[in-house]
Amino acid sequence: MAAAEAAEGAAVRTLLIAPHADDETLFAAYLAQRYAAHVAVVYDEGREQELSLATTWLGCAYSQGGVRKGASGDEVEALLIGLRDPSGADDWDLVLAPAVSEVGHEEHNLVGERCAVMFYDVPIIWYSTYAPRAHRMKGEESFPEDPGHVARKLAALSCYRSQIADPASGPWFYSLLDMREWIAEEGWRPPPEC
Repeated sequence: MAAAEAAEGAAVRTLLIAPHADDETLFAAYLAQRYAAHVAVVYDEGREQELSLATTWLGCAYSQGGVRKGASGDEVEALLIGLRDPSGADDWDLVLAPAVSEVGHEEHNLVGERCAVMFYDVPIIWYSTYAPRAHRMKGEESFPEDPGHVARKLAALSCYRSQIADPASGPWFYSLLDMREWIAEEGWRPPPEC
């Protein structure tokens, strides 16, 4: 069965792991909308109100984790463990997680590595984020399923006013000549040392 398939007529319970509030919108908004994902944000940077507004536009529920910036991998893993159903009866059918890259953002990589461990038994679609100095990691293109997905992504992006006003992150929001999103090529997995 393909990663995104479920029994005929059954909903695919999808979890989108976003390292920071805004990553779900910048890098995986089309996937979030396609699967009506539950968005779980790992690091708490005080943007929950913006996250709430953005995920409303994307049509997704969300939860805000309490991991602080610079926390250990163990703290990230503890949060991810809390997203699993220990009995397995009501667990996720699909996980959307940040791809790991040699040149990737340190916290995005840490979250992606820990997702590979914690969700080893669940199909994962790895979405690409960015590398330092404003470079995009690419792979297979992820297309919006309908034009409304693009409009909702733009509306969700506009909710992150604190990020738009920040000179370091603002360009990711207003330099939107390229609205494409990328997923890791089929069959990609994190390196074995993860």
